[in-house]
Amino acid sequence: MSDMQKVDVSVWFKSTFSDHGNACVEVRICDHEVLVRDSKYVGDVAAQPMIAVRASRWHEFLETVAGRGAGGKDGLPLIDYRNDGSVSLSAGTVTLTYTRPEWDAFRDGIEHNEFDSVPSAA
Repeated sequence: MSDMQKVDVSVWFKSTFSDHGNACVEVRICDHEVLVRDSKYVGDVAAQPMIAVRASRWHEFLETVAGRGAGGKDGLPLIDYRNDGSVSLSAGTVTLTYTRPEWDAFRDGIEHNEFDSVPSAA
């Protein structure tokens, strides 16, 4: 990402490849972790399920997603690719499920470095 395209890390954001609807993988960069949530959630925002990835492991997680790996090791979320094309992302008791277009948009964003704002040593 060029300096002109840097993302505001204080807010939730999604891939530019996501449609303009309310169904996507959303990411928020915090001090020591990156939070992932599903924008389709319609319940109490304070109770919205999220998965946290340590900032120091974020780039490894992105590489796992881009390579269609399963993750689930050493604190990375487990990625379950289903026969219908949907994908579930799980960590602990939290599971987030995305449609194929939602996950494809996330992967496209990864391939275009849209989620690289987290320093690997954070």
